[in-house]
Amino acid sequence: IFVRVDTTLWNCWLLVAYAPQSGLPLCQREEWWHHLEEVTSCRLASDPMIVMIDANAAPGEFDGEAVCVHELRTSVNTPLFRNFVAEHELFLPCTTSAHIGEINTWTDPSGSSQHCIDYILLPKHLLHACKASQIITEFDLGMSTWDHEATAVELEWKDWSLAPLQGS
Repeated sequence: IFVRVDTTLWNCWLLVAYAPQSGLPLCQREEWWHHLEEVTSCRLASDPMIVMIDANAAPGEFDGEAVCVHELRTSVNTPLFRNFVAEHELFLPCTTSAHIGEINTWTDPSGSSQHCIDYILLPKHLLHACKASQIITEFDLGMSTWDHEATAVELEWKDWSLAPLQGS
């Protein structure tokens, strides 16, 4: 889902996506990420985009821009995911000091391991607006077994906008 929010005070694009899992052939995964790039290319680079994605990818290594903590996992889908993040100048709030608690969002079917694969991605200019990020374990996704956990961010910022004068 790719939606444009356009109001008198603020506009942005909202993207909700589900990336292919790591067990699929690399060519299929690359094709999917390429298609996502094509879909999002209709927006101007200056238009902010907020992404809510099951990336099926670990966050990868620290770079101080998109990923702000060390010692996070890398998976086979991480390069595809991180290329998208870099291309759109996004960051992972779950790796910033605003994040509270664990970052793992998915439990494997056996229940034996957890992974961070679901994200809310924000434009870099909203880094200082990100007041909180966390996994919401109380959110009932209606699953009979554990699977994905909901993620959330809280944003707060002030901005100025010129309003047209009411003419007579």
